[in-house]
Amino acid sequence: MHSVDLLALILSLHFADAQLDEAPRNPLLRNPVLRTIYLIFFLLSMLFVLVPLWAIYYVPRFNRPRRSWTVKRCVRVRWSKRLCSLVARCEIDYLGRDLSKPLVSTPFLQYTLVHVRITLAEVTAAAEVLQRTSSVLA
Repeated sequence: MHSVDLLALILSLHFADAQLDEAPRNPLLRNPVLRTIYLIFFLLSMLFVLVPLWAIYYVPRFNRPRRSWTVKRCVRVRWSKRLCSLVARCEIDYLGRDLSKPLVSTPFLQYTLVHVRITLAEVTAAAEVLQRTSSVLA
């Protein structure tokens, strides 16, 4: 990983909490009753309207994202994209966190970019150690 990529990664991790904290939240979808109605409507409309329409749409190969993809794969990709947007809109969290509470920002206390030069001999020695360790564990 280049030092520029590493710096971008560190900065993105540092500012991710602040960006999420200021993300727009839909008050209608935060209400449990309205959210439940929306989720039921979403599921029924997906199963009985969109999935059959997508299946018909992707029958010709020129409509598919890649001509080698099957209709089933195309529909699954569309379903996944739509499901991800639902999770973001309804603020569904699979880890059990309460997203109605503000996020706690944990900034980096101190970080320094370090350039490490590794020789081929060191990489080979590390690979041998890992190989011996994995063979002992197996």
